[in-house]
Amino acid sequence: MSIDTISSKLGKRRLREVLGVFVEQLELDNAHFAVAELQQMLEIAAQLDERAAPLSLRERFIYAQAPVDTRTDVLMQQFLGWTERHAWDGQAGEPNFLHDVDEHSRLDRMEQALRACTLWLWLDQRFPGVFGFVDEVVALRERLNDGIAGQLRARRPLWQARQARQGRPASGPRSGKPRR
Repeated sequence: MSIDTISSKLGKRRLREVLGVFVEQLELDNAHFAVAELQQMLEIAAQLDERAAPLSLRERFIYAQAPVDTRTDVLMQQFLGWTERHAWDGQAGEPNFLHDVDEHSRLDRMEQALRACTLWLWLDQRFPGVFGFVDEVVALRERLNDGIAGQLRARRPLWQARQARQGRPASGPRSGKPRR
């Protein structure tokens, strides 16, 4: 059964209302069933109903399933911006992260941009012709992965950093014996 059929049977046009009926039913049917992911979906659906109302219910439903962490405000705002541009312009536009971050950025910024790349590619698969820039996003994702790996390799384990500050050679964790 499609989301549109369910919507018409319930007499509801807002995605948040349709999904709310599902969550209520799940909570009533089985008190032991985890609905945490659905709660995040409800939060996204409410924002989509407000910011991307011209999209069909089915399109908003697909967006509500996107792998976006609602606790990461920057990524959530980017995501909502893309959905809003899709709703009003028919295209998501060029993603800002293509020019904001590279493989020499801070580790946390690279990790955040990597999540944005993954989300963008997920959305592009579900909305052909709306997102695009796939080659650029894939290339950035590869550079970010290399940059993250390089930064992690360059960092010393905590025990080595402590020994260096204390003026001792970094021979091994607390043993004092040379590592082989």
